Amino acid sequence: MKLKKCVAIALALTTALGVSNFTPAISQPNKVEAAENAFTKDQIDSLNYLNSIRRAMGIPEVKLNPLLNKASANHANYLKLNHESGHREEAGKPGYTGSGLLERMLAAGMTDNVSLGEVIAYSPRGVKVNIDQLVNTAYHRSIILSPDIKEIGLSYNGSSYVLNTAGYTFEDDYYASEASVYPYDGQKDVEIGFYGFENPNPIAPFGVAKTGYIISYYTPGKQWAEGMTLTLKDPKGTILPVFQETNAVGDSYFFPKQELKYNTTYTATVSYFDGNAEENRSKTWSFTTKADPYPASPPPAKTTPKAPICPKPPVKVMWKGLELKKGQLGLATIKSDTTLYKLKDNKLIFSRILKKGDVYRIYAFKGTKLLGLGGGYYVDRDSRVTYETPSKEKIALANCNK
Repeated sequence: MKLKKCVAIALALTTALGVSNFTPAISQPNKVEAAENAFTKDQIDSLNYLNSIRRAMGIPEVKLNPLLNKASANHANYLKLNHESGHREEAGKPGYTGSGLLERMLAAGMTDNVSLGEVIAYSPRGVKVNIDQLVNTAYHRSIILSPDIKEIGLSYNGSSYVLNTAGYTFEDDYYASEASVYPYDGQKDVEIGFYGFENPNPIAPFGVAKTGYIISYYTPGKQWAEGMTLTLKDPKGTILPVFQETNAVGDSYFFPKQELKYNTTYTATVSYFDGNAEENRSKTWSFTTKADPYPASPPPAKTTPKAPICPKPPVKVMWKGLELKKGQLGLATIKSDTTLYKLKDNKLIFSRILKKGDVYRIYAFKGTKLLGLGGGYYVDRDSRVTYETPSKEKIALANCNK
C-alpha cells in the first residue's frame, strides 16, 4: 500500500495559550547531543522534547535532517526580514527562496518524492512553548505527532518558530500499524479547553468560540474507520457531549462541548467498524487535566449590589489610588516580564514585553487564559501576573461616567 503524495501545510496561531506540561512515559530516550552534525541547542531541545511526547504516545521517534533545518531557517529568516507571517513568500523580497513549501524544500536540497509538512508558531518564550502551542491545536498537532513522519527540521529566531517534516518516500510500503491518541493514555497536566486559536479554526463549523480540550484519534492507513464515535466520561461516569470531525483514515478530532474541569481524570473510548478487516474496533484510555492555576484568585462578590443612582454631575471613582475608568474590571500587576499580545483576525500577535512592576487596567477576562488590557491587547493570565478587582458597586458607579 503506497502513501499518497501530499504536502501538508499548517499555520499555528496559538501564541497566547498556556503551556501544557507533558508527562511522558518512562523509557530510555535516544537523546541527541550537541556534537552531532553541529545542530543548534534549539534544534536539539526541540527534537528531544518532541520525541519525549512521541515515546509516551507509543509512536516512532523522529530524527533531525540538516536539509529540513536549512529550509526552516530560510523561511524563518524571510518572515523576520519582512515582518510577515504565514507560509508564502514573494519573489523579490529579502530572503526569498521559494513561494511555496515544495519550492523552498527543493531549494534547500530536498527531493520531491516524500510527503512534506510545515507548521509555524510565534511565541518569543522558547522552543518548548512553541511546541506546546502546536500540540494544543488540532491540525498542527496532526503534522508533528503523525506516526508517518520520520524526520524534522526547524529554526527559531525568537519571533518565528518554523518546523518542517518529512515522511516516507512514495516507494516505501509503510503505514503505522497501530492507532494512536492524544492526550495519550495516562497523561497528566492536560489543558482544559481550546479557544479557537488555529487557522483554519476547527471549531468554527460548530458556531462556538471555545470547547473542551481537543482529543484526537489516529486511524492507521491499513484500516478504514466507519461510524466512529467517542464516549467521554468523567469520574462519576457521566457522559460528556462532544462535537466531532471524523475521517476514515488518519486523524479524527473530538471537542467536548464544555471546558473540562481542573484536576479531573477522564476516560475516553473510541469505537468504529473497520471496513478493511470487517470487524469492530475500540480503544479505551484515560488522562488527567492540570490543577487549577488560579486557586488564590479572589472570589466574585456574593452580595447583589443595588443599581447605582448616577450622581450629577458625575464624580471620579477612586480605587487603589487610581481613577476607576468606565468598563474597567480590575488592575493587573506584572510580577515578572511577560508578553503583550494584539488580537487580530482571531490570532494573537506579539506586541512587546511588559516589565516587572508595571500596573495596567483590566477591561476583560477572556476564558481562563487571558486578561484584556483594552484596545485589543492581552496578556497571559498566569503566575507572572496578579490581579485585583473592585467591588461591583464601584464598577457600576464608574460606569455612570461617560
